[in-house]
Amino acid sequence: SSSSLPPPVMAADDDEDEEEEDKQHNTSFGFPYSSPYAVQTALMNTLHNTLASASAPTQSTEGQQQSSIAIMESPTGTGKTLTLLCATLAYMKQQLERNTKERECCNAQQQQQQEEEEEPSWIVDAANEATTEADTATSSAIQTRAKQKAKARTTKRAAAVAAFKQKENNGK
Repeated sequence: SSSSLPPPVMAADDDEDEEEEDKQHNTSFGFPYSSPYAVQTALMNTLHNTLASASAPTQSTEGQQQSSIAIMESPTGTGKTLTLLCATLAYMKQQLERNTKERECCNAQQQQQQEEEEEPSWIVDAANEATTEADTATSSAIQTRAKQKAKARTTKRAAAVAAFKQKENNGK
């Protein structure tokens, strides 16, 4: 025979406390039934807090990383599996949303930084023009030097040929 849980019995104060706790944690666990038992809510909050503190470890006074460990127990039939799944999935969803927002923020900051670093088009055009002029001047200077060297080699060859011919003529 399967046992079903009776509907949760909560006092009016419990409802207000739980609503206050949900606002404080800003956590919607997505519990599939109308309202969880108090023990389920406490377990979900404890698990969520443990996961949150474990994902952001703190440094101890000795400089060692600290993290959280939770050991929880609940009587048979209190819906532990559903409670753990709801709390874990809610935490994972929050982390995914937080990471997505951080990534979007980071991308927006990078894009803004790139836009700030980009030079106005007239500066880029002037730099390109100056580079082109410098390249042309360098190219002209290289060509002029090459022509001068070629002329110097031709002059040296002509002088060497003339000296050789003169020696030849002197030797005869």
